[in-house]
Amino acid sequence: MTERDNLRFETLLEAARDAIVCVDARGLIITANAQVTALFGYERHELLGSPVEILLPESSRHRHTGLRATYMHEATARPMGLGQSLFGHRRNGSLFPISTSMAPTGSGPEAMVIVLVRDLTAQRELERESAEHETELRQLAESVDIGFILYQLQPPTCLYVSPAVRSILGVDSEDPVTGWAPWQEDSRDLPEVEQEFRRTMLSGLPAESEHRIVTEDGQARWVRWVARPVPSLNGPTERSVVTVENTTVRMEVAEALQAAEAAARTANEAKNQFLSRVSHELRTPLNAVLGFSQLLRMQLDDTDYAESIDHIQQGGRHLLNLINDVLDISRIEAGNTSISWEPVPVTSVMNEARALMEPLAQSAGITLIGLPGRDEGWVLADKQRLRQVLLNLLSNAVKYNRVGGTVWVEHLLNESDVAIMVRDNGPAIAPELQSRLFTPFDRLGAESRGIEGTGIGLALTRALVELMGGSLGVDSVPGRGSLFTVTLPRTEEPNLNISDERLVSLMERDVEVPLGSCTLLYIEDNESNVHLVEQVLKLRPAWRLLTAGNGQLGIDLARLHQPNLVLLDLHLPDISGADVLRNLTTTPDTAELPVVILTADISAITSRQLLAGGAEQCMTKPLDVEEVLALLDQTSAPRKGPA
Repeated sequence: MTERDNLRFETLLEAARDAIVCVDARGLIITANAQVTALFGYERHELLGSPVEILLPESSRHRHTGLRATYMHEATARPMGLGQSLFGHRRNGSLFPISTSMAPTGSGPEAMVIVLVRDLTAQRELERESAEHETELRQLAESVDIGFILYQLQPPTCLYVSPAVRSILGVDSEDPVTGWAPWQEDSRDLPEVEQEFRRTMLSGLPAESEHRIVTEDGQARWVRWVARPVPSLNGPTERSVVTVENTTVRMEVAEALQAAEAAARTANEAKNQFLSRVSHELRTPLNAVLGFSQLLRMQLDDTDYAESIDHIQQGGRHLLNLINDVLDISRIEAGNTSISWEPVPVTSVMNEARALMEPLAQSAGITLIGLPGRDEGWVLADKQRLRQVLLNLLSNAVKYNRVGGTVWVEHLLNESDVAIMVRDNGPAIAPELQSRLFTPFDRLGAESRGIEGTGIGLALTRALVELMGGSLGVDSVPGRGSLFTVTLPRTEEPNLNISDERLVSLMERDVEVPLGSCTLLYIEDNESNVHLVEQVLKLRPAWRLLTAGNGQLGIDLARLHQPNLVLLDLHLPDISGADVLRNLTTTPDTAELPVVILTADISAITSRQLLAGGAEQCMTKPLDVEEVLALLDQTSAPRKGPA
């Protein structure tokens, strides 16, 4: 070689990534690149002129001398160490796996052999870790109840099947592939659900299926198949991992639960129907008992029988309250309770309930305190039902308090709701009894202490609160007292437009009406008039009552529920009844609804104007019961159910 060729050769050696040594015909190292010194730990001057065996383990040096002599006699280019265990020897005595490639240059005494040495340490470590992971995965697959299948899509081939697959599929043969499975090449005899799973899996897409199979011994069981494609870096998906799980127990439990739920619903409906019929049957004789006892009390006021008659009346009223509560709960559970949605001022209802409970509190030696809130809160609720809720909570707080105790009632305004709190400092409810707090007729042992009650008040209270779209919570700590919190949706004052999305969603889910019933919408702000219409509708059980305390709410309810008849008062707190009529008759959604005016003062001129404006009839107060009943009877069947 020329000097220039030598320079080029040395430059190439130094640029190589692997270690390279040049060995002459005698096996002596005549040159080595920097990678050799870095890999073996020798300085270059220590290597030059040394036998190449210095780089090999001492145990193989003698043998290698003979092999080298044979190779040099007839040198050819060839690799060594691929698939073999060759090791290099570092200066510090440590060994490491290597592969070598040899290429001769020339022949005879001047011949040289270029030896390329590659360190396989990282590759061997990777192979070892891969083998360990494969062993761990195999052990995991063989220890769980879920079966695993590694599946090659094209041509369809099972590469690995875990032992659990055989037991899940009920296949007796050692190879579960020979039994039934969705990977069978000929799937024409498989049920359609299994064919669909197979088609989806073979297309390289995720697939799931849960269906019955029949094992070889004729047992039926539920099996869940899940196929997930294995991502491929080189193009289309080539493999899929399939898991197989026996879900027979879970499916049987689910079927049993569904059957139990259906039986419970049937039993609950039968119970509600029974309670409703019995309660109605009890009302008739009870009305007679209470009515005639009142007459007797008037006639025997100054006699020795007066006290006995008082006991009759007290017992009768207690029984009437119980019947009313039972009826309310059965109606709520059956979905037949009507709710009169309207904006309700919280402070006003709280003050009314507190005033009604004040005599009971005084007689029991209880102080009743109403804590004023910083701002008046308005909730979307049924005012009559909300008053009933607060009366129940205040009554319990008084009855179950200690002598000389205190009851507080207050409210707190939140961003989207209003919390009404009734708190007492009585003995509270024992923690082990709190889970039974809302169970009907369970008085938690209060009957043994001589406290009056039916054990149904709290159950009814929570049902009413939830019916109004709210919640009832309790926090009771012995020694500190009990706190009951009613949370209801917050709304705006009634002079504002309250037909926003939240109001609509609440009204849409307020009532479930049995098929074939009729709906009467009464737009009236006077509670006495509403109560009278409620009593009249008791004579026509097929009719359901919706009420609105202002005109805008009445328009919203008419649009949402499409009532069979609208009773409309002319004097409303926000807009006039004439404006409501004009809106209903000119809006396509409500133009066909029959509207009847019911008001206390109406002139002949006004009556003609209202009839010309779309009203079907004008009726005057005081209400004529027979006239209203005739109107209800003449009204057609429902055009359509509530929204």
